[in-house]
Amino acid sequence: MNLFQLHDKRIDPSIGRMSSYFNQLFLLSGPDYFRYCILDTDRNTYIAMADYQADQKLATPTSWQTEMEGLCLKDELLNRKYPAVVAGLETPYHTILPASLYDPGQLESHLRLNFEMPEGLIIHADQLTEMDAWNIWAVSPERQETLKNHFSQVILLHSSTALLKAFSMNLKQDSGHNIIHLHFLRNRFDLAVLSDNTLRFFNTFHFDNDEDILYFTLYAAEQLKLRPGESCLRLSGDIEIASDTVGLLREFLPETNFGSRPEGFGYSPLFDFPAHKYPSLFSLALCGS
Repeated sequence: MNLFQLHDKRIDPSIGRMSSYFNQLFLLSGPDYFRYCILDTDRNTYIAMADYQADQKLATPTSWQTEMEGLCLKDELLNRKYPAVVAGLETPYHTILPASLYDPGQLESHLRLNFEMPEGLIIHADQLTEMDAWNIWAVSPERQETLKNHFSQVILLHSSTALLKAFSMNLKQDSGHNIIHLHFLRNRFDLAVLSDNTLRFFNTFHFDNDEDILYFTLYAAEQLKLRPGESCLRLSGDIEIASDTVGLLREFLPETNFGSRPEGFGYSPLFDFPAHKYPSLFSLALCGS
């Protein structure tokens, strides 16, 4: 069984002429996808990316581990040696705490206040300096070891850490507004609300139709007492510009626009897909290495 099917792959010809020691590898992994991109550190330009997607009906923790091991071996770019590798892992077990409430000795307790977690998970904490907060998360040992066995020096983060860092950096151009971010990833989306560099809300929702998306968005806005005229909606990820979803959201939130790629980097001309695609992947470079 080939769980992961290649959805998109872009490779700039320049990558074949340079050593991987001048590149950094960034990985993004979820229960039903695996994506990566390569940054040419000499030119500070992204020169390769790939998007593998799985059949959601077949994806299980066991199949993910088996197929990831095979994918890492057969993809030539993943077999190169890189001086730095950063991986963002999407897991359902994560919570964001203000720095004032963060206790490094109580990470599991912080998570168990919000989740009924399986035993034996490995717990991490990512600092969100721009928001004066911490992102606490947990991952299975098997999933973590699959990546560490192939990329021995990999730095692990939660996928939302890179995304929130990118959202925070974009606030400079939206000063004085409440910004509602919807980041789509297959059949789910992250909903974040930021105002004046303060994260007011973050959660992930699964949806079956456009009405679900509208309901969760308006409900969050209502709970936070956001006024439509003082709020902007930013869309990113796996959503098409001309989709019915966008039209429906604009009926209720007219200030709806699309996000952009992280600033400060160059992008290969081969990356001719819309700029709101793959923000969580490209934003991993903002988290250091």
